[in-house]
Amino acid sequence: MQYRLTDLLEVGSLQALMESLHKITGVSVGILDDDGEILMTAGWQDVCTSFHRANPLSAAICRLSDDCVRNMFVPDIPFVFYQCPNGLFSSAAPIYLNGKYLGTVFAGQYLREPPDWDFFKEQAAYYQYEAASYLAAVKRVPVLEQDKVDHVLAFFSRMAEILTKLAYAQSRQIVSKNQELKESEEKYQAIINNMPGVALQSYDRRGRILYWNKASEQIFGWMAQEAKGKTVDQLILDPQACLAVRKAIRAASLWKRSVGPHEWRMCAKDGSERILLATLFAIHFGHVEEYICMNVDITERKQWERELQRLDRLNLVGQLAASIGHEVRNPMTTVRGYLQFLRNKDETKSIGRQIDIMIEEIDRANSIITEFLALARNRAINPERRNLNDVINVIAPLLEANALSGNHSLVFHLADVPDLLLDEKEIRQLILNLACNAFEAMVTGGYVTIETYKENRCVVLAVKDTGPGIAPDILKRLGTPFVTTKESGTGLGLAVCYSIAARHRAEIQVEPLAPGTAFYIRFKLT
Repeated sequence: MQYRLTDLLEVGSLQALMESLHKITGVSVGILDDDGEILMTAGWQDVCTSFHRANPLSAAICRLSDDCVRNMFVPDIPFVFYQCPNGLFSSAAPIYLNGKYLGTVFAGQYLREPPDWDFFKEQAAYYQYEAASYLAAVKRVPVLEQDKVDHVLAFFSRMAEILTKLAYAQSRQIVSKNQELKESEEKYQAIINNMPGVALQSYDRRGRILYWNKASEQIFGWMAQEAKGKTVDQLILDPQACLAVRKAIRAASLWKRSVGPHEWRMCAKDGSERILLATLFAIHFGHVEEYICMNVDITERKQWERELQRLDRLNLVGQLAASIGHEVRNPMTTVRGYLQFLRNKDETKSIGRQIDIMIEEIDRANSIITEFLALARNRAINPERRNLNDVINVIAPLLEANALSGNHSLVFHLADVPDLLLDEKEIRQLILNLACNAFEAMVTGGYVTIETYKENRCVVLAVKDTGPGIAPDILKRLGTPFVTTKESGTGLGLAVCYSIAARHRAEIQVEPLAPGTAFYIRFKLT
């Protein structure tokens, strides 16, 4: 039986799909049958519909171009690239069934570079187009990279092949063809389901989940069998995120175009926050409308951006400290010396208390400058094979003394961990700074816990307290000088901790507890 392309394709569904993809990519697409008859189009440019194919003379050139393209097809070459005589570029791919040519799917009506206005002006005069309108239409023709068009064309070519096989198998009802169809569908589903890093979901108008691929499982923590049939309110626990999804669905239905990409903050099954870059668009399957949502997890990228911003600020402060630290210190030393001299004079004994306050404030300023200079130094470390537990045990008496002075409790949970390349002096300073911060954050009777353990390919040092916690706006900026929760704090001690961790290729992660705060320093095993 001889088939026509119109016998095998569901034109309505394919038309809707092509229009949706055109809205996303901006590429004009179309399908022609074996006689050159146009079956469906999406996003065709005005320069073609209103001029080239509307004028009898230039339309004949278009049909001749279509026939020439058909003769350019060669087996095993998926598509060809060409420039039509009217000056626009296109790519075309053949549709075959059992070796018989059925039609052409193409993406085109674009330019590779800005228009050659002399050429198009001559063409307007030759075909007697209304010049101003024609040149305005030419100006709207997009300038595209060939790679983008080829990817879209390959997608449509593959889709047309799958739909053709589906129609053929249904019409013939041959078992072998049904099996072939099943394998094709499985491959297609496997491609969609296993797209790396792209979470794909399908929703109905009420926000009920119809499809949920593996990347969605990995990002949100819900398995497909758990997700399907549920609404976003049941699955995405964050009310604001649910509202954002529902608004996007309504907007896609109302505007008939894609919504996004937008940044969405979602709450995963385990309660962790995920930041997604999401695009949602409507697609029609017959009379049924579904809403496809494509998400890319950018949580780590956002964390790295915040970290880079923090390091930039830290680097600026370090440069400033290195430039002016010594210059400020020298006159302060002189002033302190004269104040001490005056303090011992009989005529100044009446203001001795005031002089003592001035000396104390100079000492405080000097300590801040000392911390600044410690932060500015980018010295090389001297790592040796050390065990983190041994370093903690050495300074344990000092930590316990600090705990007793504030009427706090100190608990150690040190698991067996492998040795690391450590600069012992710097690691001591890191632990002391974190522990002292924890003690100062708590009221009398608080608990500080210092833990070590192995996690995957890391050795983890954890310092936890039972203090009041850290506000979310401050939590994001920790490690920046003068960002602190203490009334008289400078934030420099924690900034030094971040610098020490960076020199050891370690990562500091801060998490809120109930109550308190936990600092996790992860040292990578080498």
